[in-house]
Amino acid sequence: MSTPNKARSDAILKNLSEDRQGEVFQRLTVKTATWKDTSLTAVKEWLALDGVKTSERALSEFCSWYALRQQVKRNESTVETLLAEFKAASPDATPEKVQAVGQAFFSALALETQDIKPWFLAQQVALKKQQQDLDQQKFAESKKDEATKALEYCLDEAKQFPAVQDLFKAAFAALKKAKVK
Repeated sequence: MSTPNKARSDAILKNLSEDRQGEVFQRLTVKTATWKDTSLTAVKEWLALDGVKTSERALSEFCSWYALRQQVKRNESTVETLLAEFKAASPDATPEKVQAVGQAFFSALALETQDIKPWFLAQQVALKKQQQDLDQQKFAESKKDEATKALEYCLDEAKQFPAVQDLFKAAFAALKKAKVK
């Protein structure tokens, strides 16, 4: 899907190798038989032994960033699988069907993570799209009504001139026919 943004050059922890980032994250989050202290201070001291100088705040921010990045990777994989299966099952899917599948995914994600924010945001986007579609439809109908009214006015004014009235009747009939198509 999308490639992650490149980390700033001064973001020491984000510029470590993938394996090293995973190791740092594990040290911050998982106690083991050999590593019992997951405190920010202990991990900061452990990194300093390898010449990596950082702060506890940077470690805390890294931990949040890394966890989110891993969740995004899992979600990306899930979405790719979901879309591939959906396209295989419904190659002629309409945008509305794709939207429904997306809604189902975000609802399931919200339940899994016990976070309603993704679901709420997806609902807000869907509502805004529906409102935009409705506004567009109302605008098109108002323009159609204005054109019809203008033609009817011209037809009424042309009553004084039978030849012109016949032309307006023909134009009016052609417009009605075009609107039906």
